[in-house]
Amino acid sequence: MKKLIVLPLMLVIAFFFVSFVNDEKTTNSYRIVQSDTKFSDEFCENAISEANWCGFRYENKRNIIQFDTGLKVEFFSMKEIGENNANCILTDYRDFSNDVWRFTPEGKIIHLVSKVSKK
Repeated sequence: MKKLIVLPLMLVIAFFFVSFVNDEKTTNSYRIVQSDTKFSDEFCENAISEANWCGFRYENKRNIIQFDTGLKVEFFSMKEIGENNANCILTDYRDFSNDVWRFTPEGKIIHLVSKVSKK
């Protein structure tokens, strides 16, 4: 009877240990939600990692941007990544869905801001 209780208990403990260890190894501050149709994942990850995302992260919620070639990137909130730089926090929850995001062939990111039209 004890063996039947010990085995499931050990499995549950192992599951929580693996989950904890995986969380501790997470060093990225974003995740790719949808792959790019033109550039490789490695190309995109290198460009994203080298770019300065100061001013594009919300304090308490994640931000998703979509590139014109289909790539969707979800940026973790400042709170999630443990950043406290007040100058980099996007506090007004600006909507980037109408902006255009592009990669240059050299691996740089271009952000074209949409202009709000007045009627």
